This record gives sequence, C-alpha cells and structure tokens, in this order.
Amino acid sequence: MNVSKDAIYARTIQSILAMNRTLRMHAKAINSEQISGRQLAILGHLAETEQCTAGALARYLFINESSLSEHIRKLKQKGLITKVRSEQDNRVVTVTITVEGRELVDRLPPGGILLLRGRLKELEPKELKAINKAVEKLNKLMEAE
Repeated sequence: MNVSKDAIYARTIQSILAMNRTLRMHAKAINSEQISGRQLAILGHLAETEQCTAGALARYLFINESSLSEHIRKLKQKGLITKVRSEQDNRVVTVTITVEGRELVDRLPPGGILLLRGRLKELEPKELKAINKAVEKLNKLMEAE
C-alpha cells in the first residue's frame, strides 16, 4: 500500500493536534483546582513515593531547586504537602504529601505529562529511542528562526 506524502502529513498534523487537545483538556481540569501542572507532578510523585528530598524532586522534574522552592511554598500554603528541614544537614529538605494532597491527586483524572511519564517508562528502549528522536525533530521544527 503506497500512502501519499500528503496523507502522511495530514495524519501527522491530526496526531499532533489530538495530543495538544488532550494536554489542554487536562490543563483545564487541573486549573479548576487552582494548581499548576508542575505542582500536580510534584503531588503525583509524592503520592507514589510518600516523601522525598527537594533535590530528588527537582531532578525528577528536570528543574533547579530554586524553581522548585516556589512550587513547594505554594503547595505547603494550600496544605497539600509538608516540608521538614533535616536536623543533621540544614540544606536538606524532605517533602511529604498530606492527606489533602493525596485526595487531590486521587480526585483529578490521570493525564497530561504525569500520565505520559509513567507510560513512557513502560516502553522498550527501542521504542523510547524512536519516540525521543521524533520528538527532538519536532522540537527543532517548532523553533523560531
């Protein structure tokens, strides 16, 4: 079966639009809870791990600790997490999800990047490599010149 370039182009655009629509719908659902996607990712990770250090959270999210601190501050303000500074090393902060934080994670539909993170981990390395190559190419295509 010979599929034309135009047909492949159309299917590719439709797939990208569907992915974009899915991400927007998930963002709308979490925004109704007055929480950002990054904050939900923090809560989701803590729901799986119970607690972890701020440094480990920053590495999980691929951000620096100073960027993370603002998210932690907001989540703590909302009563969704607690943070405790280590008595042995004042630089180490342990973050734990609260009951309210866990209830929020359970209430929100799974989706967006948080869901994608889990499902990507389930793929075989060969599949993951192919997806990574395609996503890197898409990123380059979307860069403004």
